[in-house]
Amino acid sequence: MRTNQTQRCFRAIFALSLWFYCLSPVSVLSGGESVAGAVEHSAAHQASANSITQSELKRHVDILADDSFEGRAAGSRGGHAASGYLRGQLNQIGVESMGDDGDYFQTFHNNYRNILARIPGTDAKLKDEYILIGAHYDHVGYGTGRTSFGPTGYIHNGADDNASGTASLLELAEALHLSDWRRSILIAFWDGEELGLLGSKHFIRNPVVPLKNIRAMINMDMVGRLREQKLTMFGSRTLIGSRRLVSEQNEGLPLLIDFSWEIKPNSDHHPFFSHGIPYLMPHTGLHDDYHRPRDDAHKINTDGIEQTTRLLFRVISILADKDEIGEFRAASRSESPRLRRQLERPLRPAPKRLGLSWNSSDNTDIGLEVRRVGYRSAAAAAGIRIGDRITEFDGVTVESDAAMRTAVFGAKRVTTATITRPGEEEPLTIPLKLAGEPMRLGLSWRLDDAEPNAAIVTRVVPGSPADAAGLKIMDRIYSVENENVADREQLVASFKASEFPVTLKIEREGNQQTITLGMEEGLQKAALLDPIP
Repeated sequence: MRTNQTQRCFRAIFALSLWFYCLSPVSVLSGGESVAGAVEHSAAHQASANSITQSELKRHVDILADDSFEGRAAGSRGGHAASGYLRGQLNQIGVESMGDDGDYFQTFHNNYRNILARIPGTDAKLKDEYILIGAHYDHVGYGTGRTSFGPTGYIHNGADDNASGTASLLELAEALHLSDWRRSILIAFWDGEELGLLGSKHFIRNPVVPLKNIRAMINMDMVGRLREQKLTMFGSRTLIGSRRLVSEQNEGLPLLIDFSWEIKPNSDHHPFFSHGIPYLMPHTGLHDDYHRPRDDAHKINTDGIEQTTRLLFRVISILADKDEIGEFRAASRSESPRLRRQLERPLRPAPKRLGLSWNSSDNTDIGLEVRRVGYRSAAAAAGIRIGDRITEFDGVTVESDAAMRTAVFGAKRVTTATITRPGEEEPLTIPLKLAGEPMRLGLSWRLDDAEPNAAIVTRVVPGSPADAAGLKIMDRIYSVENENVADREQLVASFKASEFPVTLKIEREGNQQTITLGMEEGLQKAALLDPIP
């Protein structure tokens, strides 16, 4: 129902009392709420990460998205009550204030308030460099025709947008404060985001640390509606190697991550991006409650916020401690989802090299019996017939289905096959000219400038070792036989030199796994599909 003036006054008073109540001490370790299987980087970091709990995330969201804050519009009573709550939490955590006159507030415009804090770095060489982590805490109040999808005049609580990101940032601030980091960490709660990124733009014009010293920016905006474990990660193209960094830290969570190429001026990352600062922004997606009064706390997936917050903690811990971060990737300015489709487009199916199938259930010791020959295939051109038994191919004795498939995929274009034929007393050696180039693993790939140490799979040949192992188009190969991908030449050499079985480390939708190519049982399983190599 529409809120009258008396109700608004009551809520404002309640907001202040709620703020003082929430300054009471909170437990650093609540136990039993960490994500199962999570692996942190050290015992100290694990203890810090364990301070990130669903109960605390829920508490922060419930408070910030309560009606008493009247939708947290910038400059309003509710907005000021929310900023008071956040200042109290930062003071309780013990992080250093970085606002005006020794306070946490950086005021601007119509009494709007950014809230800034710092965790100083400990390394003499790196402590003047910063990882900035931010989230906007304002929402749209009662809504206007400009800020709401309606109806207006009702409190828009903004539980997902952006109490969820604000709660995540509070938990990150607490967790990061519990450990030492080589670089400094700057914490920023932005005001006025809903009115045009006013808070982050003001910071860019009035930075409290030199902008050139901010090596990366993490922006949390709408992380409260995780569905089917699907998380979008924006900004990974702005810093070389970001995709691999994020996917490595996703172990044990595991989120299904879409690394989007889209860059829009729709959140507080964009002023930093415009100034050449790399960024990452996790996002759980828009929904029907977006900028409407029904974006309420009971609809929040706190388990999802916890997983996302833990992922960010791990990523930040790497960025804060590694020797070199790298520079902003300028090419990201001209990239788009259309260019992504071009880079990741699958290649056309490879031609069938030989063009015949054989009896995979043949139990004889040597050779496989031909049961079908493709029209106009290399096998047909060479005169191979149904009923022939192939005993040797490309110099390899055919002792199994796996041996035959491996030989066909890896053979030179011009080769020979030895067969026995009903009615012929002696074996026949038949010259063959195979279609296509050798692909002993049965896959094609291309490289990506933003992830130069990974290869994007663009084709998987049916019935090949890659197909049998379950490799998929758009998987990214990070290593071959525990040797990281360095460049095109090294990858080609690794594929040629590796003996079966070949072990690959791959990433699929932000999850890394190890797969093995060329195991005989896998190839026999693939043979049930009856492909013609």
